Amino acid sequence: MRNRSFIVTLLMVMLFGLPMVQTESSASALRAECVKVTGQNVRLRYGPGQEYGIYCQLNKGTVLTYLGKSYDNNWYRVRYQGEELYISRDFASLCDCNGGGVNNGSQPRQKTKCVVHAKHLRLRTGPGTNYDYFIWVETGKPVYFNHGDVLDYLGVTVNGFYKVSYMGRICWISSDYCTLK
Repeated sequence: MRNRSFIVTLLMVMLFGLPMVQTESSASALRAECVKVTGQNVRLRYGPGQEYGIYCQLNKGTVLTYLGKSYDNNWYRVRYQGEELYISRDFASLCDCNGGGVNNGSQPRQKTKCVVHAKHLRLRTGPGTNYDYFIWVETGKPVYFNHGDVLDYLGVTVNGFYKVSYMGRICWISSDYCTLK
């Protein structure tokens, strides 16, 4: 498979005169299977450029599956939640993986908790105010959270909302009213 990629790249260089610029050493690029997010609230996009739509935002330390680079070498092509997406190389770096984790020992501690700092905060069914409030089926009433309540953060930020888990159900909470720990 790697030979096929090399041959295709070589043919493209011969046919279209594309320069072969290698920014990482060949050995490290072959070893790298993951991309680690190095910035905070970094946007994953549907294509290799700012003109492409945003899929979601990720926090520093999130590890993604590495699929390749864009033709201009400015974006990494990655897999995240089953989607093929792009992340700017300005906010991510290649890393060695071992079973989905980073093998270099430098991965920062992931933030896994969302601490509420508001009164009567409601969860939503999606990442935005246009989504319904989360209703608990047994009572038929919205679920409220107050200052100091803690939810499990699932590592995804979309439109200023954190993806969280409550009683085994996926919900969304505004990042304006809680802090990640």
